[in-house]
Amino acid sequence: MSKQDDGPDKKNEQPKDAPKTETTENDEIKKQENVESVNPEVQKNEENTENTPLADEQDTDNVNVEDGQPAPVEKPKRRFPRKALYICIVLVISVVIAGGVISVLIDRYGLGKTNKQIDITVPKGADTDTIASLLKKDGVIQYPFVFKIFYKRNHGKYNSFQSGSYSVNPSQGYEGIIEDLTDPSLNQNKATVTITEGQTIQQIAQTMEAKGVCSQKDFLNTLKTAKFDFPFASQIPNNQSRDYKYAGYLFPDTYTLLKNSSGKSAIQKMLTNFSGKFTPNMQAQAKADGMTVDQIVTLASIIQKEASDDTVMADVSSTFYNRLKTGINGKRLLQSDATVIFAKKNLTQSLTSSDAALSSPYNTYRSEGLTPGAICSPGIDAIRAALYPNKTNYFYFVSDANGKFYFAETFAQHQKNVETAKEAGATEGAGDLDTQQ
Repeated sequence: MSKQDDGPDKKNEQPKDAPKTETTENDEIKKQENVESVNPEVQKNEENTENTPLADEQDTDNVNVEDGQPAPVEKPKRRFPRKALYICIVLVISVVIAGGVISVLIDRYGLGKTNKQIDITVPKGADTDTIASLLKKDGVIQYPFVFKIFYKRNHGKYNSFQSGSYSVNPSQGYEGIIEDLTDPSLNQNKATVTITEGQTIQQIAQTMEAKGVCSQKDFLNTLKTAKFDFPFASQIPNNQSRDYKYAGYLFPDTYTLLKNSSGKSAIQKMLTNFSGKFTPNMQAQAKADGMTVDQIVTLASIIQKEASDDTVMADVSSTFYNRLKTGINGKRLLQSDATVIFAKKNLTQSLTSSDAALSSPYNTYRSEGLTPGAICSPGIDAIRAALYPNKTNYFYFVSDANGKFYFAETFAQHQKNVETAKEAGATEGAGDLDTQQ
């Protein structure tokens, strides 16, 4: 076949894909017409969509093309901001803490608490833990742990609570409650005991038992066996003739003591009182006079028994000092009737001339110098008289029934004074039992 024949045929030949393209374009036109005819609202919506903000495009995207109805729109879930959550938690915790602090302060100061007395019984040997638990149990406090911390911070570790029955008020606060529980004078299980000047150890022991503090036996045994840590204790001689080591040191005063307690606690208070009364200046004066504290106390006890009137105590003291330093006929005899009465162990029995011969280290008609120990508990006036005697030349004295004292420098003058005193009644004084000098 020639090339000319092929040429015309190729010109008239249609491309294989031409009809297919025409069909595709027609199909698209028809599909578009169908969509517009089926759902005219969609077209309207699309037109409106062109003029709406981008945020509204979500509405047109949810249109269901098949049935022509808009698809349901899911609302976005709202999340609670973390920052706000944290703030709420902090506020709740702060309120709880503030409420706790306020509650503790109310308990501490007793604010708004019932103003009434509540009876508390503190057992013997109770520590701070026990006290706090008791106060909580009886409705006095609310926070035992806080109470214990307050006590230790303000009062130290030393437990100053004393057993007994007390009445406390919750409105007082911690400080007021502690003051009540540590004040013996507020203890309902207490005894007020008065030791008078001139009482002997046995008389004091009887008083302790009568007041319900302790038994006589406990009191006297404690005096013999117990040790007490006081500076003056080292100056007390270990004299086998001495009845009681601390005789004369149980200072006369009024004490508030616990009932059914020990003799040691009562003795401790009395010795503490003496330690405070016998000042450093007094100690210095005793030393200047060449006397020990124990010698001053012993002499003061004899002065106390011989002269209850403090106006003559300094003269009585001077008389005894003269006898101790100069003596009578070469002997340093005090010749005190009070010491003979003590030696007889019978304080109510009257003396006779034969009692002057009584064999006892406490009989100053036979034994020279001071007695082995005090014969009673001297008061502060007798102690001062022993420390600061008047300057006299007296060696004798006697008193009548009216309490009047007669002092003499010589034995002859003393005998006249004795006769004068007898006219007024009984006599008492240095040298009364002995008719000889």
